[in-house]
Amino acid sequence: MSAKSESENGSSAIWIFTIFVFLLCLVAVHALIEFVINGPSVNINILSIIGGTLYVSALAYLLLSVLAASVSIGCFCSHIICKLKKTGANVAFDVLEAKLENNEKKIERALDKDIAKLSLDQFMVSRDLKSINARIKESQTIMEKIGKVWEAHEKALNKQAIALSILEKRLEKIGSRIVPIPCLAATSDVKEITGVGEKTAESLKAAGIGSVEDLIIEDPAIIAQKTNISESNIAKIQAIAELLMIPGINLKTVKLLQKVGVSCVEELARQNPMHLFKKIAIISGKKEAKPTLEELALHIRLAQYYATHVWDTIPVVSFPQEIAMRSVRH
Repeated sequence: MSAKSESENGSSAIWIFTIFVFLLCLVAVHALIEFVINGPSVNINILSIIGGTLYVSALAYLLLSVLAASVSIGCFCSHIICKLKKTGANVAFDVLEAKLENNEKKIERALDKDIAKLSLDQFMVSRDLKSINARIKESQTIMEKIGKVWEAHEKALNKQAIALSILEKRLEKIGSRIVPIPCLAATSDVKEITGVGEKTAESLKAAGIGSVEDLIIEDPAIIAQKTNISESNIAKIQAIAELLMIPGINLKTVKLLQKVGVSCVEELARQNPMHLFKKIAIISGKKEAKPTLEELALHIRLAQYYATHVWDTIPVVSFPQEIAMRSVRH
């Protein structure tokens, strides 16, 4: 009875120790998993199962669990060996030892593989980060260059716009010099006509004549009836206005024409340029400024046009080269 009881007690102890070893192995496996997943530097509460608090790093947890499992396995194996020696079961011990060694190698290989994979992943992440940083710096450099080029183009465009504006103004001035501008336009106010004072302008405006166009298209007799101005004065004002509407004729030219007996557009249209030039040369002094023969010829051509056409169109006249060049120089 004592031998049987001793055998049963030994078997119970072996089972209890086996369960303890198994639990330590589970702890070691858990430590290995935490080490692989979370890394060696993470802190783990190893007493969370029993409600305690003890934080250790994953690496320390792995080493301690593996050490405890190894010690317990060693003790367990030593106990089994002793037991087998007592029972003569050396073959079973050899098989168990081989399995243990095989399992240990597998665990080591798995651990080495996981550590190698973790190191490779860290290396790849570090390399990718370096590549991303390099691309970001390259993009920033390109954007800075684009910004500088854009500023340079913007400045160049502004300079070109200023140059074009200046050129347009110069062209307008040149155009105004090449093509004579009439002293009066159809829309000009009647008080701009030479010889029309404030009272005369007010009388004309009271009769509904506010512009040059209103004046020249109305019959002098009708205007005289509506105002206190004589018909002869109205006709004279109309003739002066018509002459001043011809491009190139100014007030001084009108006075010279009146001195030689040309007081309206119809009379100017009937003139011979050479004869008219001689008449003006006779009555004006040598030092007094007077129109040239070419300018008088141009005035007569325009007067001939206006005498036979309506006033709402402007003729296309080829100006003599001498007049055009003189206008540009002045």
